[in-house]
Amino acid sequence: MKPLWQTPAFQEIAGKTLRPGGLSTTREALSWLLSHNLLPTGLAVDGGTGYGESLGLLQSLGFLCLGLDTNTASLPHLLAKNCYAAQADISHLPLAKQSTAIILLECVLSLLADPKTALAEAHRILSPAGIALVSDLTVEGTPSCSTSSCLAGARSRAEWEALFTANHFRLLAFFDHTKALISLAARLVWYTNTRILDTCHTHYGYAVWLLQKENA
Repeated sequence: MKPLWQTPAFQEIAGKTLRPGGLSTTREALSWLLSHNLLPTGLAVDGGTGYGESLGLLQSLGFLCLGLDTNTASLPHLLAKNCYAAQADISHLPLAKQSTAIILLECVLSLLADPKTALAEAHRILSPAGIALVSDLTVEGTPSCSTSSCLAGARSRAEWEALFTANHFRLLAFFDHTKALISLAARLVWYTNTRILDTCHTHYGYAVWLLQKENA
C-alpha cells in the first residue's frame, strides 16, 4: 500500500509541493533571510525534492539548483525547470564538502529512521555559515496508536531543535505553520474522508526552521 503522500488524492489536494502551506512557507523563510541579509549565493540543494517546486523558487533568486530524490519519477520535472537532478539518498549526499550554499529539507527528516545522519550530511556539504531550511511535523505528547506515515517520525519542537544543535546548527528563525497543517487535514477529510490528525489523539503541528552551519 502506498504512503498517503504518494496517493493521487493527497497530491491533488496538497499540490505539487506535497506539504502543508505549499510554497508560501518556503517563500516566507527565504524572505526572512533576504530581509536579514543572510541569503547566500551559489548552489542550492533540495533533498527529497519531489516535483521541484521549491527549486523553481530558488532558481528565480539566482541560485544554481540541484534536486535529489530517491524516486526517479521526480527527475523529469526538475530537468524541465532547467535544474540539475540526481537520484540520491539524503543520508548519503553525492556532493563535496562545503560545496553548497543552502540546503532544503522540507518534510523529509520525519520520514527517516535516522535523521541525525541526514543532518550530519547537510552540515558536511554546506559552506561556512551556509543555510539549512527545514520544515517538518511537530508533536505534543506520545501517540496512543501506531502509524506508518511521517506522523510516526514527528518530534516536539524542543526535540527537533536539540537535534539541530547536536549537529552543529544555530537556530536563526522559527515559523509555526500548524494552521496550514490543519487546513490540509480538513480538506483531506472533506474531499476524501481521509483523517490524518485525529486518529492517535495527539496534538500535531507543522513548523519551518532556518538554521546556520556552525563549526563542528
